[in-house]
Amino acid sequence: GRGDVYKRQFLKGEKGTLRRKWTVANYLMRGLRVRITTDASPYGLGGVLEVDDVIVSFFAEPITADDRTLLKLQAEPSADDQQLLEALGALVGLREWNHIWRDCRATVAVRSDNVAMLSMICKMQPHSKQLAIIAREMALDMAGSCYSPDFAEHIPGIANKAADALSRLADPSKKYEVPHYLAGTPQ
Repeated sequence: GRGDVYKRQFLKGEKGTLRRKWTVANYLMRGLRVRITTDASPYGLGGVLEVDDVIVSFFAEPITADDRTLLKLQAEPSADDQQLLEALGALVGLREWNHIWRDCRATVAVRSDNVAMLSMICKMQPHSKQLAIIAREMALDMAGSCYSPDFAEHIPGIANKAADALSRLADPSKKYEVPHYLAGTPQ
């Protein structure tokens, strides 16, 4: 059964096994300054990664049919799903770039214009079953890391231009494009 599969994975050291590494530099808090800024629209998710104040990567992902099914989102894009999508965007950003911060003492800040999502990152106390799915995944990712994000920063929506534009690339109106200052940045 399923329990046997998990036991075999554990004994082989496969997916699900935790491994952590600590160094003196980490203890002394000498490390990278990582800032992950995310946003969501009814059509997609967007995020920007900065390391030591330099933009090094970004993502722009459409909301998929699987996302809609798993999180019980409205059939048609709707602002009613905004809290879930904002949390999903943060999860994608943390997971996409965790190889940068998970094993070192980087100062990690997650930024968004959504206070509810930032609160969930800090407290891991979701207010719905759907948010609990995302919170559980975040908690598992953080448990597998040596450190968790240090800061959850609110930024005004008007200041969140890059992540906002990236989250709207899947909008069928096609009014949005990758901001010019991200041209040449790895995606």
